[in-house]
Amino acid sequence: MDENDRKDVAVGKCPLPEAKKHTISAVNGSLMNNISLNIKQSGSWIFLTIAAGEADITVHFSSLFNPLFEVFYIFWGLINGVLPQEIDVDEEGEIKVIRLLPADNDLVRLQVADYDYGKPDEDDPEYSRTYIDIETAKDPLIQEFFSKLIDFLENDFNPESWRAENLKTYILPAIKNGYISYLRNKATLA
Repeated sequence: MDENDRKDVAVGKCPLPEAKKHTISAVNGSLMNNISLNIKQSGSWIFLTIAAGEADITVHFSSLFNPLFEVFYIFWGLINGVLPQEIDVDEEGEIKVIRLLPADNDLVRLQVADYDYGKPDEDDPEYSRTYIDIETAKDPLIQEFFSKLIDFLENDFNPESWRAENLKTYILPAIKNGYISYLRNKATLA
């Protein structure tokens, strides 16, 4: 499926927005302290944009294949020091992989890449791409992820468009409690 086909795909009568052009930068493998996350919803699609320096990627989560809230678990693993963590996100055609890997001291390596099927794609010789591959400090990454996810769930999430499940009811309290416990532990150790 190419980029022009993607905009014609409809899921739950909500068309997939224009495919985002990805910016690939020379940040691969470098230390990056400025990472930002943005979470938005459009009908039955939720978009997680990860930006680091000049690189950015938007990962598309559909209500059909619902790993968005499983991303919480890889960051929960990061809070608890259980690395590596990885999740495959089926974008209903393409698959992206988000990885958190161990790095030195208080750093973590964040990677976002295309799924590697183990063979070349004749139609796209550059496949599979790595969009972001950086090392960053753990605490700011944890704080950025949890603060943005909590804000999204409290203010912008529309459960009626997402599998008719109100994830605020059972996911939001667990996420908030886990994040608050993490912050309390950090304050106690400081």
